[in-house]
Amino acid sequence: MKTWFWALCWLAVWLPGPALAQNLVPNGSFETFRRCPTLDNLLEEAPPWYNPNRATPDFYHRCFPTPALQLAPRTGQGLARIFLDVGWAEYLAVPLKEPLKAGECYFFEMYVATDQPRRYIRDTFGAHLSREPVTSTDKILLGVRPQVLDTQLNANTPLRLLQWERVAGYVIAGGGERYLTIGSFQTLPATMATSLYYVFVDDVSLQPVRMNLGRDTTLCGRTSTVRLRATTPGATSYRWNTGSTD
Repeated sequence: MKTWFWALCWLAVWLPGPALAQNLVPNGSFETFRRCPTLDNLLEEAPPWYNPNRATPDFYHRCFPTPALQLAPRTGQGLARIFLDVGWAEYLAVPLKEPLKAGECYFFEMYVATDQPRRYIRDTFGAHLSREPVTSTDKILLGVRPQVLDTQLNANTPLRLLQWERVAGYVIAGGGERYLTIGSFQTLPATMATSLYYVFVDDVSLQPVRMNLGRDTTLCGRTSTVRLRATTPGATSYRWNTGSTD
């Protein structure tokens, strides 16, 4: 049953038509701010985003030109930036617009870019959904397991310098998740001299997947007979696992 649900969850996202509903991530493109950020380390100026640990994530907006804004936002005027180093893990966190519903399928998506493609550590950057805020009084990795990881950014697809890359995945909600945390969850750089890097983040979304498969329809009833026609070139017959060729 679980396998079928995952298959339907995946199918719903790619079906034609409006399969996805509203974005549950407020200010997902970092457009809204309290005060124009004129310094680094000002994620709190893009509410309701907040910093969940003692590190110092950044929020930048084109309202204030700065060399730290190394690339244009993917959309709009704002973006966030995370710094990763030895013993230093920055995160972005935000409360969702509404709690997730148990057993329902959701589609998460964000876009990331890095200033050091060769240093970027794959299969560790992603998103964690939780019922309560995940916080820490330290600056190291948060001890939680993300539901979505950047597995699309594999070794066969080299990252490009300061180019937006899509990170996405499907989530089956346990129920009551109200907080989203973004960052590195499994690995940090090992040596300070050669491994520190930035990750820019923009266009974060989490959308419930809505499906309508129509009325129940019997395609093959208990007494129905369906003739199968071989479509593989050269094939002329079928052999079932019972040995039958009917």
